[in-house]
Amino acid sequence: MRHMFLSVQRQLAWLVNAAALSVFCFLAARNTWVLLSPGEVVLLPERHSVPNRQADAIEAVHVFGGGREGPAELPPGLKLDGIFTPGKGSPGAAIFVSAGKGSQVVLAGGEVSPGFFLEEVAGDHVVLKHGGTSVTLRIEKIAPDIDLGIK
Repeated sequence: MRHMFLSVQRQLAWLVNAAALSVFCFLAARNTWVLLSPGEVVLLPERHSVPNRQADAIEAVHVFGGGREGPAELPPGLKLDGIFTPGKGSPGAAIFVSAGKGSQVVLAGGEVSPGFFLEEVAGDHVVLKHGGTSVTLRIEKIAPDIDLGIK
């Protein structure tokens, strides 16, 4: 009987030690994560334009050689005809009219004309990128602002 009592005592001691070790490991892992966890991670959409004033300032003083090219010449007859503003999961798009192609819908990041890419879409304008320069095209108002009395 004494032999069986020692066996139960050993098993109980082993079980208490295993539980204490598990609690210690859990608390050590939790506190390590609290102290060393990375900050909040913010994921940007694929085609999101973020202004970088420091990079623009460095580029403006031509630290790395030649400056920006002169303003890009738009292809003849290219006109902004409509805008689809960006929404959740949508990068936005624009409708362009040109003499050679007629109307075309271009998604943000797409090529509008050879060498001209739709970089940014906003409510009343788009930004085209050509080489190292950007060109802003504003949409023309078709009708004057009308107050419909809707608030």
